[in-house]
Amino acid sequence: MLGILIKKNRGDSDAAKAVEAATALRDWLQSDNSPVIRNAVSGKFAGKAHGVSIYIPREQPSPLYKDLDFHSTGWYTTVKKIREP
Repeated sequence: MLGILIKKNRGDSDAAKAVEAATALRDWLQSDNSPVIRNAVSGKFAGKAHGVSIYIPREQPSPLYKDLDFHSTGWYTTVKKIREP
């Protein structure tokens, strides 16, 4: 998911902070310093689960996202782009 987020928003000045943060997060999760020590899954989506969950709404995000403390990260703009048709 981080790869999709980065690819869809690369070059978008409104989402630049979110792309930078997503890239840093992806690199950290894949590093030797990753907080993921063990990954266990079950069920029909077991092959698609890999340790850290990032919530992405199924529909366009609520405008209330703009009022959250982390609005300056560009998360609202990024989620809107992910959910664009």
